[in-house]
Amino acid sequence: MFLNLLALAETEPTMTRSAALALAAILFSIGAWAVDSDVDTEVRQLLARVAASGCEFERNGSLHASADAADHLMLKYRRGSRYVETTEDFIDRLASESSWTGNPYHVTCEGKEVTSNEWLHSQLEALRKTTQSPQAANPEQKALSGDTLKPD
Repeated sequence: MFLNLLALAETEPTMTRSAALALAAILFSIGAWAVDSDVDTEVRQLLARVAASGCEFERNGSLHASADAADHLMLKYRRGSRYVETTEDFIDRLASESSWTGNPYHVTCEGKEVTSNEWLHSQLEALRKTTQSPQAANPEQKALSGDTLKPD
């Protein structure tokens, strides 16, 4: 892509080489912030769990319904995705505390209050257990089941 922009700059009189370099830098930086699709899927599944939890989420002294909390965390994810390489990064860097005050978020479910960091990590662990295929969980079972490729 970068080389294509430079070639375009040489053939297109309205695009200077410096403009092509600037455009390439912008496109590269945008691509550098893109979250891996598997991580993005997992973050979105985690936020769906937040929304469906029915728990109360406390942020900077105010209580919020689970759907509102999920919306807020999605906003933080969209704005801060450049800081996310793993779902754990999302939890630790964006979803555990206020970016303004540094105060930790809390979650109250069934009368029990925990930090959102603790709650989200436990939800991630449960999510991974439910979405992991039995064969991925036990690679030896796959080999025993005959699902491996055999030479002709």
